[in-house]
Amino acid sequence: MSLFLITNQIDKADKAKQRWIDIFGRAETFDLQDGFYLTLTNAYRKRKHFYKEYNNSLVFGFGTFFTKRGFGCSAFTSSINLSEFDSDVASNIFGHYIFVIKNDEKIRVITDRVGVLNVFYASNLDDVFVSNDLTMISGVSNNVALSESGVQQFVLNESCIGSCTIYKNIKRLKSRYELVIDSTFIKESLLYDTKVDVLSFDEYIARIEYYFSMIAKYNGRVAVDLSAGYDTRLIASCAYKKISKLMAITNQNKFDNGIDESTAPIVANKLKLSLHVINNKKYGKKIYDDLVNGFYTGRDIFRSVAWL
Repeated sequence: MSLFLITNQIDKADKAKQRWIDIFGRAETFDLQDGFYLTLTNAYRKRKHFYKEYNNSLVFGFGTFFTKRGFGCSAFTSSINLSEFDSDVASNIFGHYIFVIKNDEKIRVITDRVGVLNVFYASNLDDVFVSNDLTMISGVSNNVALSESGVQQFVLNESCIGSCTIYKNIKRLKSRYELVIDSTFIKESLLYDTKVDVLSFDEYIARIEYYFSMIAKYNGRVAVDLSAGYDTRLIASCAYKKISKLMAITNQNKFDNGIDESTAPIVANKLKLSLHVINNKKYGKKIYDDLVNGFYTGRDIFRSVAWL
């Protein structure tokens, strides 16, 4: 997934761009006008990033998301206007995502309803910083003081609770809220309600099948992660039923005594999936350390934002 930074300081945008180029090889900066800049990495070589224009609005997308029509910009027809994002628009989008929407003199940063992907922000007097890379936002905003409670939560739970982070002056966007930015303020605004659909077991299964049948529309290979955990095995089993071009991947993990790497071939063989083992040793130590530091402190996982 691409990383991004929104700031009103061009020198900080350039610093983030160079740092991400050093790590990933690809990054660029966009002038959002009204004094704001968006720097982002290019996650894929063939499809650099998700970008759409609506009259006087710009929309950038991050994550893995799709509609009933499929993936990519072409899947968002005129009936799904991202520049006017609300709960009705969200009901037509599946997956996990972050949208950066520039309307007039205002910027909106929106996550999916659950808030699977983290958005962090800091405001130093007149300076604004918003990013999904916690380490980057700490560095460019010079907010390096640690939060005692945040560090304790991270050590005990492998994540922080609610809007707290390991840094004292950096917050995380709360689930169900969007972040609104203009020249005078940065604030959280409630976007989603807490309505929960009441489904029968058959309706629940039908919804899961429908979801995976839409993923099957992706024009390319789909990879599923395999580990010793029940969640990955469940997802792999569901995907196996609906997705023909499915492959499995697993990571070498020296901290689990090899249980993931030994379990993955068993599951892959049962489901008749080709398995690719990612060899972490082939990456240079500097790059590896940067990736671990940048992503691990953020923990882009469900529980890291949903605990309120």
